[in-house]
Order: sequence, then structure tokens, then C-alpha cells
Amino acid sequence: MARARACFRYQRHLAQAAGDAIALQVAISAVASAFGTLGAEPRGPLRYVSLYSGAFDVFLRALRWVQEHSWPRASVVPILAAEKRSSRRRLLQAEENYVHVVRSAARAAATGLGEVDLLTASPECPPLSKGRLLGGASATVRQATAERAIRRFACVMARAIRNMQPRVIIIEQVTGIATHYPGLLRTLLRKLRAADKAYAWMG
Repeated sequence: MARARACFRYQRHLAQAAGDAIALQVAISAVASAFGTLGAEPRGPLRYVSLYSGAFDVFLRALRWVQEHSWPRASVVPILAAEKRSSRRRLLQAEENYVHVVRSAARAAATGLGEVDLLTASPECPPLSKGRLLGGASATVRQATAERAIRRFACVMARAIRNMQPRVIIIEQVTGIATHYPGLLRTLLRKLRAADKAYAWMG
């Protein structure tokens, strides 16, 4: 039994590593495509902000990859990240060299940092994840919860755009929005596209 558990854990770690590698390739494609629309090579440091990081900040790693392969004379400066878990906040600051790491996206969005080159974000996963959508709550309750989550996210993004004036915005897509709440997705996109000097990419 112990051997079976160990084997399962090993397979799970392999699957996670493979998933991380695929996510990184998708993120590299998104970052390269988004910056490609601007048509200009950056001359100074690329200032990066993440409103949703986790332990594996895939878009920061993607930005570093694109910078190294496309703009070797530039550099990447991770300015600010938001992450709820204290252990992950410490990891992000130690491993990824963020200047600031705060607990919430709302707090990060309110920070006056000046202009940034890339802003990445994600709506809250729990209200919009597949598991929650298929859970025991009624459709009315799920809809109301999702609407509140999208409204909060849109407000946070509007504040971040005002304070940071990002050149590029990348939104990590939560499948449930497009599948189950297309009207909410259209509302969110309208708000993002109204931002000057920003390109919104939905994956």
C-alpha cells in the first residue's frame, strides 16, 4: 500500500510538471503575441505586475523567456505581486525577486507604481471553477456568486489600469466564465478594452 501511494504521488508530480511546462509554452505564446502588437522593442527595463501569482508565476517566467530571446538588451523587473498564502509570498520574494509582494489583488491594484509594461491577472477561481459550477448549490446561487466575483475583478482591474497604465494586459482565463457566463465575459471585455494603451488577451 505504501508503495502504491508513493507511486501515485510520483505520477501526480510528473503530471503537474508536464502541466507547468505546457502552461509555460502557452504563456510564452501569449506574451510574445501581446507585445508583438505594439511593434516596438523595449529600450529600458520591462516592469511587471501580477495580481494573481501562486507559487508558479508562469507569466513572469514567460516574460523573462521572451526578453532573453527577443530583447536581450532589455531586462525584466518584477515590481509587485499579489498572493494570499504567506508561504507563497515569501517564495515569490525570495525566488522571483519581486520588489513588493502583498496579500490581495485589491491592495496591489491601489498601489501607485507609475507605468508598467505587463499586468497579469485572473478572476477568483473558486466561484468560477468547474467544480463549483457543478456543485450542489442552486443555479441561482451559483450565478449570483459568479456575478459578484466578476464585478469585484472588473473593479480591481479598472483601479489597476488607472494607477499603472499598463502597456499590455494578460488575463488568465477561467473556463467557467466563457462557458457558463458569456454575458459577464462580454461585460468584462468591454471594461478592459476601454483602457488606453493596453491590449487584453484572453486564453
